[in-house]
Amino acid sequence: MSEKAKAMVLASLTGDALALGAHWEYDPTALARRHGRVTGYLDPPAGGYHSGKRAGDQTHYGDQTLVLLRSLAERGNFDLDDFARKWRERMTAYDGYIDGATRMTLKIFDFGEGPHNSGSNSTDLAGASRVAPLVCALRHNLEALVEAVRSQTKMTHNHAQVIEAAEFFARTAWGVLGGKSPGPPSRRPGRPGMPAPPSTGGWPRAWIPPPRTRSRPSAGLARPAGSTRPCPGSSTSSSGMSAIWPPA
Repeated sequence: MSEKAKAMVLASLTGDALALGAHWEYDPTALARRHGRVTGYLDPPAGGYHSGKRAGDQTHYGDQTLVLLRSLAERGNFDLDDFARKWRERMTAYDGYIDGATRMTLKIFDFGEGPHNSGSNSTDLAGASRVAPLVCALRHNLEALVEAVRSQTKMTHNHAQVIEAAEFFARTAWGVLGGKSPGPPSRRPGRPGMPAPPSTGGWPRAWIPPPRTRSRPSAGLARPAGSTRPCPGSSTSSSGMSAIWPPA
């Protein structure tokens, strides 16, 4: 599992870098006409949102994922306050694209709010896309993983659908790391008109989040005794990750 967890984090960052050159074109026909099938890193268009970056660099999503990875590596567990401090330092002086969610979150921090209440109301998936390092670090404790994923997402994206999406991504990755193969989604038993998951195949019950009526309050998470393994740590530079270590 440790090698799979390392590969998952690397794949998350690789996928983000592959998207850099084609980012902000959402028309499949236009994408195919302009780039064909993207099989390697591309320079972003001159004068576009990612001017100054080069093929192989991270987008603003990947750069924020690296901040979370660095926080986990240095603290040995998920610490919302540490992540928030590192995120603010990175994004306040960021030389790449500053999206609306980041601008709003920085303003809310400047007003004196802490990371539990700093999130924008953005519906984009930047917050949800950062979860791979957390899945790696907390893959032995699903409850702690879910709390951490929701908390770090809410810090920048305090929107119920984005927070739920982040939890779904984390539960799915957690299940795959445990050897499951995603199949047709089944629904949590007890919801009207939704069948219980089959005994074999489909989504395991543990992947399916309980129904929620509102976002959970976020909190920094202490490391559960014996439950957290080191995630791939990193030593980072302005150009990205220069080293990554497999978990124990």
